[in-house]
Parts: sequence; structure tokens; C-alpha cells
Amino acid sequence: MVACSAGNDGPYPCSVVNVTPWIRTVAATTIDRDFESDVALVGNKVIKGEGINFADINKSYVYPLIYGKSAKRRVLNTL
Repeated sequence: MVACSAGNDGPYPCSVVNVTPWIRTVAATTIDRDFESDVALVGNKVIKGEGINFADINKSYVYPLIYGKSAKRRVLNTL
């Protein structure tokens, strides 16, 4: 399979185009709204942030914080 990035000059608003029919066209997008996703820490400290999470999260459970470089599949499966 050959993948090509698409240009922002699609035929309609918010569309993209790549005129070669035998190539899979890929594109990036943006969203026109924010999804607040704050982290509450001990001592009533709150870190404001944004994110989209489709998993069910129990608000009363305490989730561990990890370093990004530790976010490997085998590590995450043990949390």
C-alpha cells in the first residue's frame, strides 16, 4: 500500500484531496472545542489539562501517575 498526505484544497469546506486514485489518502484534523481533563492531586492541588478518553473512568478511584517514557504496553497492562 502507498500512503500520501492530502492537501487542504479539497472540493468542499473541511475536506482534503489527493487526485491519484490508487494511493490511500491520509489527513490530519483539528477540533473546534476543548475537552477538559483535570488531574486532582493530594492537598487539593489541581493540574488543568485537556484530553479525550473513551474509557470508563471511575471518579472515586485513585489512578497512579507515571512518566511518559514508562508508558510501554507491558507497564500499562499492570496498572
